[in-house]
Amino acid sequence: MLRPVDVLARQFEQLRHGEAAAIPASELGSADTEFGQVFRRFNAMAAAVKERNALADRLAAEERLASLGRLATGMAHEINNPLGGLLNTLDTLRTHGHRAEVRHTSVALLERGLHGIRDVVRSLLVTYKASDGVAPLRPQHLDDLRILVQHEVARRRLQLAWDNCVDCVGRVRVGLLRQAALNLLLNACSASPVGGRVGFRARCVDGRLLLEIEDEGPGLPATSAAVLRGEARAMTEQDGRGVGLWMVGQCVETLNGRLEVETSPGRTCIRLDVPLAAPEIARIGEVERVA
Repeated sequence: MLRPVDVLARQFEQLRHGEAAAIPASELGSADTEFGQVFRRFNAMAAAVKERNALADRLAAEERLASLGRLATGMAHEINNPLGGLLNTLDTLRTHGHRAEVRHTSVALLERGLHGIRDVVRSLLVTYKASDGVAPLRPQHLDDLRILVQHEVARRRLQLAWDNCVDCVGRVRVGLLRQAALNLLLNACSASPVGGRVGFRARCVDGRLLLEIEDEGPGLPATSAAVLRGEARAMTEQDGRGVGLWMVGQCVETLNGRLEVETSPGRTCIRLDVPLAAPEIARIGEVERVA
């Protein structure tokens, strides 16, 4: 008499761990019995859960590719601009390279242009690198994002108020943190009107990283705020739109962080609160260094 209950308990335990496995046909029994009907309804529910999970994974992958495409367009612009200047500088060197002052000025321009291209490429690679282990948080990890959104800021003639006050020592999954912050920054740029203002503030308080990203858009709809909090049903109500916000919520959840949304017409402020792990201390001889 208890065997059907054991079967259900086993399947629900698998479902609790994220495995939506159907009850095998050999254990379904007759559809005329009460447990037979319950088993078949459970299998229908498991199939719906698997379908929803597969849809969420596909949408997340498509959103990631779309985000990379938008970034690639911006990065192409950011790289092509200095490249044009570098080529002009080379022509100047060919024509007037015999003059010392021209050589000095041209070499300085070449150096600044190459450093700029290096910074753009490095910022993109660090944000989307395959490895995403825990690493010491440094101010540059957040300042790099300023480079990645510069194209969108310039295109929409936005005022970017940047206030990075990170001065603490702590470790975090830097890649996930940067992906969440970058998505929110890009969304803020898109939401703000042309010529508007986007604000970014970062600081450390009691071993936690606090980020605030603010825009002057029309306000974040309630369903989008729900998507940001990771509610899959809200994403379904939006016909799959807002996957970028959903991904932000997943990143913050993985970081064991918290999200707060304060929104009104003409202003939206999203706050991220992420705990920082204590720094690793390695002893070399009698000298301690913080990793």
